[in-house]
Amino acid sequence: MVSESASKAEGRVPAPVVAVLITSLLAVLLLVVVGMLFWQSYNDTVEKTQARAASAAQIVSTHIQWLVGASRQTLHQMNLLAGADLANISPDVRKAISDLVGGLPGEISGSIVDASGTPLYETVAGEAPLEALTGQPFQALKAGEAWRVSALQFDAKTAKQYFVISNRIERNGQFAGASLLRIPAQLMSEFWTSLDIGPKSTVGLVGTDGWLVARFPPPDKPLDLSKYILFTDYLKKSPFGTYEAVSPADGVARIVGYRTVEDAPLIALSSISTDEAFGQFWTEVKRLIQVLLPMLAALAFAAFWLIRLLRADEVRRQQLTHALEQNQLLFREIHHRVKNNLQAVSSLVQLQPIPAEAKLEMGRRIAAMTAVHEQAYRSDEYAHVALADYLTTLIENMRKSHGDKVRIDAKLKAMTIDRDLALPLGLIVNEVVSNAMKHAFQQGGDGQISVDLDRLDDGRAQLTIKDNGVGFVPSDEQRGMGSRLIRGFAAQLGNDYTYESDNGTVFTLRFATRSGNGAAPA
Repeated sequence: MVSESASKAEGRVPAPVVAVLITSLLAVLLLVVVGMLFWQSYNDTVEKTQARAASAAQIVSTHIQWLVGASRQTLHQMNLLAGADLANISPDVRKAISDLVGGLPGEISGSIVDASGTPLYETVAGEAPLEALTGQPFQALKAGEAWRVSALQFDAKTAKQYFVISNRIERNGQFAGASLLRIPAQLMSEFWTSLDIGPKSTVGLVGTDGWLVARFPPPDKPLDLSKYILFTDYLKKSPFGTYEAVSPADGVARIVGYRTVEDAPLIALSSISTDEAFGQFWTEVKRLIQVLLPMLAALAFAAFWLIRLLRADEVRRQQLTHALEQNQLLFREIHHRVKNNLQAVSSLVQLQPIPAEAKLEMGRRIAAMTAVHEQAYRSDEYAHVALADYLTTLIENMRKSHGDKVRIDAKLKAMTIDRDLALPLGLIVNEVVSNAMKHAFQQGGDGQISVDLDRLDDGRAQLTIKDNGVGFVPSDEQRGMGSRLIRGFAAQLGNDYTYESDNGTVFTLRFATRSGNGAAPA
């Protein structure tokens, strides 16, 4: 019996070993939980910092968009006020220009220069920037650009930094000079102060050519960022976002938010120092270590806290998903109601005591407008329109309304267009095709109309509508409603269109697919 009991005792695991194993297991579990907490806290810190940087960049972008828009309007007014003879600006006009420039925020000064770059008038004497008078921006205006934003400039006399927004002036169709606004880069400090994103943070503007336009804190030299990771990587993927990098201006590691400025060749930047962002994080890590390592009982609390964080994160995501679905539903409902209202208008037109032909024309025009909204709510795409699908719908509607007397062939390359540009384009197609059906085949014969849509090398698109009818002389129809509508809608698309005779009539329209002449994506 003694031998058997001893054998059993030898088979048991010693209590110290069990205690070590349990303690080790708890220690490992504690380290895992603490590690998970650290990782979650780190990710939260990164996400919050990215969100702050992105939000600050959006605010800067919005303010700069307004400033550029106001500056361009001011430059246009300066051009109008200057009159036909730039060299003889009256005192009253000079005062009006000074008052106009004085209405802009900050210490902005204005100048008017002639075709050689010689200042003709300055709201502040001696403020005409030399680089803008002789450098690349002025030469670009002289070569035909409508307006320009310069890179960051340094005033050797006052040690101030500024950038210039300049506008081309033409007289009698020839380059006559430029109107300029000299904008202090110090205005970025006002954005920096209002954003309150930390002492080592920055805000700035970069031109789409890569040159720094403005920054706070100010740099000590001009900077070409075209080889910087923002241009080589991130802007190619998205017009807005965040990234982490070492600043080429001062060598400080930061999390950077960026956003392109609408209707301007600029990118707004806002960055937060990683030291600033993670300073509080590391303080919290030390406190957690001091509390969790000595106290085994804190394990349960830490696990509960982690679950709460995960649940809260999931709730936030569900709320965002629900909000997105609600917004999509709202947009869909709005476009659907607009479509129904337009159809109701079309029905009311049909009830009016007006000629049948007028009813038909008005019905087709309303149908062109209706098709835009119908495609929007059917595709859940509200910023852009699939142009080939939209034009196909219009052409099918015209086929039905005109019968089979005229054959319409369409070759439409797939592309998208801004929704605001789709409607005038669709109405142009409606008017040109309808005019061809009404006037081109009055002598009988087999009628044929071709509608072609292609891309151009400069990023724009070209629409060609050709018929094999009797031909059309634009000067004979300048007073018709259709011709007036075509001219009006073409003006909204850049006014780059022609009529030609080639065994019939050929209408060609070249247009940008993005507002502000932006190139369309594939």
